[in-house]
Amino acid sequence: MAQGVFEWHNRDFRYILIGSGEDILSETSLVNGLFKDESNDCPFSIIHALSSSLPDHISQNFLSIYRDDELVALVSIQRVDFKLNQFVNNTSAGMVKKLGLNLASTLGGSVFNGHIWVMGHLLLTGFPFFKISRDILPVEISPFEFLIAAFSSLKFNLPNQDKIISLAIMQVQRNTLMQEMKFPKFWKGYPIDPVMRLEIDPEWGSFEDYYQSLRSRYRKKARSVLNNSQELEIVELDSREVRKKESRIFYLLNDLLKNIPFNIIYPRSDFFDKNLSNLSSYRFFGVFLKNELVGFFSCLKHGKIMEGHFLGYDRKFNQELSVYKFMLFALVSKAITEGCDYLYLGRTASIAKLNLGADPLPSSMIMMPIKPGAKRLLGLYYKNLYKKELPQLRNVFR
Repeated sequence: MAQGVFEWHNRDFRYILIGSGEDILSETSLVNGLFKDESNDCPFSIIHALSSSLPDHISQNFLSIYRDDELVALVSIQRVDFKLNQFVNNTSAGMVKKLGLNLASTLGGSVFNGHIWVMGHLLLTGFPFFKISRDILPVEISPFEFLIAAFSSLKFNLPNQDKIISLAIMQVQRNTLMQEMKFPKFWKGYPIDPVMRLEIDPEWGSFEDYYQSLRSRYRKKARSVLNNSQELEIVELDSREVRKKESRIFYLLNDLLKNIPFNIIYPRSDFFDKNLSNLSSYRFFGVFLKNELVGFFSCLKHGKIMEGHFLGYDRKFNQELSVYKFMLFALVSKAITEGCDYLYLGRTASIAKLNLGADPLPSSMIMMPIKPGAKRLLGLYYKNLYKKELPQLRNVFR
């Protein structure tokens, strides 16, 4: 989107969409009342800092909502310059799914090339993406319903109307399954991979406490990982050291990303360097075997929440040394020692995360297709890309 500000009115509210070229944190008229309270559960400062390292096809925007002259809501919105064949990988799909994906690609063509506006944040799974004043809402209207109505008004007020494929909302239903939700007219929800979240027991003062709380079957699995990985060493790296190892880091990362069926996040080469420079809460750890980098993981913290971010590992060492599971346990250990309430572990490899005690939070992509034919084709794609069933829960703890 071109840098600048777009403004429109709808009923009692005024909407201002701030482009990614605007520094929202310096606009005191926009952030008044939303950043005074340090306990604010929506980390706009983190979202804004991450925006400088987004891939070129994703731009960060913020929607501020006013009633009279009072700011009543602020929402993270991202625009994706989407090209179907660039982001969907059907090479790892089974025969039936591959046929379905190929059919949608053939039928879709230019229907899926354009802009998708996403309410939420594509690089974060555990942090809220909006702040809203509850005082403005009638009792019968939820904040989510209010935001959907506000977001829907973008359809008529955005530039380049002919390029818009769809509006979309990344939603994690912490309490309500998607099939129980009622969507407004023209909106439809598609299930996507669940977000995996580990709740940190306040009785755990160390990783050993966590380990001892596991049932014998899962303690045995954990012991096997720890035994296999004894030769591995974790070293925290600063931005200078990350730059020195950049080619190896991105080789490990891209080797994993190329096997994901659907992925629109391919980080730029300066992604980790920028995040380490711009975010004091961002941390990067290398996993070494005799001075050779065989894996890495990153994380960031906000309040009592830790989010495991990007990671990568060398496949040829993984089976013998359990590199991936070793890194998951390292994240658990850091979340415990830093006093977190929750550790978010993203959406992939749910079985490994279930085995360490994480719960799957049902998730959906809620969409309002704009381009003709997009609604039917989007349904075909999501049907073939994602499973509807949640992974089976484990009874991990004693």
